[in-house]
Amino acid sequence: MDTTRWQVPRLTARPQLVSEVAILVVGLVLIVLVAVFEPRAWWLSVLVVLVLTYLLVVVLTERTWFDPDAVSRRRWSPRPATLALADVTQVAIQARGATGAALVLQGRPSGARRGTTIAVPLVQVTMFDARTQSPDVTRRLADTVVDLPGGKDAAMHLRAHATHTAGGGAPERSSLLDR
Repeated sequence: MDTTRWQVPRLTARPQLVSEVAILVVGLVLIVLVAVFEPRAWWLSVLVVLVLTYLLVVVLTERTWFDPDAVSRRRWSPRPATLALADVTQVAIQARGATGAALVLQGRPSGARRGTTIAVPLVQVTMFDARTQSPDVTRRLADTVVDLPGGKDAAMHLRAHATHTAGGGAPERSSLLDR
């Protein structure tokens, strides 16, 4: 087991970030125009600006990391969602159609009323490009989850994906997308 804290790299491509920011800017301009030409709707414009800004900040600040005994995910919040590896009840690889795949850890911390689900992005295929975690990160994830419930199957698929990408295999041809 790893004894250090490590962050899972994000799979967001620069063109994707540029397009998200461009969409926000165009949306803001349109909302300002609506507020100028329809002054009675200024409050609606402010509300839409706040919602769009919040959504962009959530996307840009999302982080996932593993500690020796827990996995955490933060989305623009001072308090991350944390799941102790001892509390994990299920590990699975979840395909999201032809657009991506994620390692999903589910569990219920002792004393909690609700369970926690944390998804770690593995493969992302967009109109801009296809990205995947490096073989080293994928192997490290496999080593982390192998002893958890459902982890043996997930680790086997993670290692196969690491071998595929290490051999120059394209992310969009990954076996993880077929699950």
